[in-house]
Amino acid sequence: MNKWLDQTLFGLWCAMGVGLGILSRSWVMFGSFMLVACFLASGTWAARSMKSENVAVRRGATTVAIIYIMLVCFGFLMTIERIYLVNGSSYPGWLVRKDVGNFNDDGVGNIHQISDFSKAYCPSGGMEVFGKDNGLYVMRCGGMLWYEANTYTAHFKDAK
Repeated sequence: MNKWLDQTLFGLWCAMGVGLGILSRSWVMFGSFMLVACFLASGTWAARSMKSENVAVRRGATTVAIIYIMLVCFGFLMTIERIYLVNGSSYPGWLVRKDVGNFNDDGVGNIHQISDFSKAYCPSGGMEVFGKDNGLYVMRCGGMLWYEANTYTAHFKDAK
C-alpha cells in the first residue's frame, strides 16, 4: 500500500471512532476505534520503517513488528479457543481451572445445582454453559475470552 492509502485508512478509523463515540455518547466506543486505528497504523509504520537508513529506527520498527505479530497471533489463538468452546464436542482439560465433579441430572434439580454453582464460583453474576458429549458441561464465568474468565467443567449423571 502507499502512504496516501495508509493515511486515508487511519483517518477513516478515527472518523468512525469519533462518529460512533458521539452517537453512543461513550468514550469507550471512541477509545476502542482509536486503539484499532493506532494498532493498524503501528503495523504499517513498522513495515515501512524496517527499510530506514537509521539503525535506531530499524530496531524500533523491528520491536514494534514483533509485538504486532505476537498480538495478531494471540488474537487468532483466542478466536480458535472460542470457536472450539462453542462448537467442539469436548474441551481440553488443561484449559480448565477446575473440574467441579458430578451433578445429578434429574430434570429440574440440575438447574438448582447450576444456580448454586454460579453463586459460589461466579460472584460477578454472568455465566455461560456449553454442553459437550458424554454429559460434560463447560461453564465459563467472568468474561467471554479464556484469559479473562474462569472456566470449569462438570459432569451430569442420570439419577435413574
